[in-house]
Amino acid sequence: MPASRRGFTLIELLVVIAIIALLIGLLLPAVQKVREAAARMKCSNNRKQLGLACHTYHDANSSLPPGNIGTTMGYSWFVYILPFMEQSPTHAMFTFKQEDLFANPTLALGQDNSVNSAGITSFRSPIMNCPSSPMPPLKAGPYSSPTKDHVTPSYAGVAGAADFAGTNRCPGGPTNPNCTNGVLYSNIDGTAPNLKLTAVTDGTSNTMAIGEQSTWGLGVRADGSVTKNECRAGGRFGWAIGGYGNNGGRRHNIVVITRPLGTRECSRLLYESTANEQQVSDLDNATAFRSSHGAGANISFADGSVRWLPEGINFDIYRSLAIRDSGRVKTPD
Repeated sequence: MPASRRGFTLIELLVVIAIIALLIGLLLPAVQKVREAAARMKCSNNRKQLGLACHTYHDANSSLPPGNIGTTMGYSWFVYILPFMEQSPTHAMFTFKQEDLFANPTLALGQDNSVNSAGITSFRSPIMNCPSSPMPPLKAGPYSSPTKDHVTPSYAGVAGAADFAGTNRCPGGPTNPNCTNGVLYSNIDGTAPNLKLTAVTDGTSNTMAIGEQSTWGLGVRADGSVTKNECRAGGRFGWAIGGYGNNGGRRHNIVVITRPLGTRECSRLLYESTANEQQVSDLDNATAFRSSHGAGANISFADGSVRWLPEGINFDIYRSLAIRDSGRVKTPD
């Protein structure tokens, strides 16, 4: 009797490989969807943690943190909430002129680009960046040595929007960086009282506090060509810097709502990013909220909740959501 044959023929092996490849092809889209769902949930949780830190700051100081303080190189709201997001060692690295930080926090950070640079460049926290964002989370800049980068956040505070009627609290026009009718607005000289939640008369569930800028914007070069642009409120200065420029100038890490949700066009000057050779827009308070998760963006509201707003949201409603006391009926959902 001939010996029985063992093993696969070449055709059988190829058929098995083809079946496995087909199964992998069917599974990959599902895996990608699960991954993106997890990343979107993580991004939403980041905003919730930032919102809770702002609320804990309010519990400790009877007011929300300022959007930023100082006319030149002042600190952003991120610096003030560090102790409430388990980053007390980093917070201790920053120097303030007053012993009582919360009473009158006029800042010591100067334009020599060196003061507190250790605190800026050493800080690392995944809470600052959306895991789905294709933009680099770190950037070399004025506060970084050639071997150290600082965090450029995917998120920005809502400073307000042009009022519909009555007193215009955005002097100089709706894009003015000193707009003060939002939740995280600029406190230029550090002497004005910070916002209490009781001042949010439209309701904390109807007032935006923090939005995301997690996908590429579009910028135009001098020759007219269009390129990807980071176009984030943190600009090239990163997470810790608030004020910039003479007499208040433009502000960092806060946004004045002047453009529809999802707008990708950048509105200010272009700078080359040394981190990724793409353009990066700086000094841009009008940079729109936009998301890498789809046509819309996750928005944190003043009550600590996080909700998805679609790109097609009515602009008047969207703008009113940025104002804490508009007196208008709002339907964010």
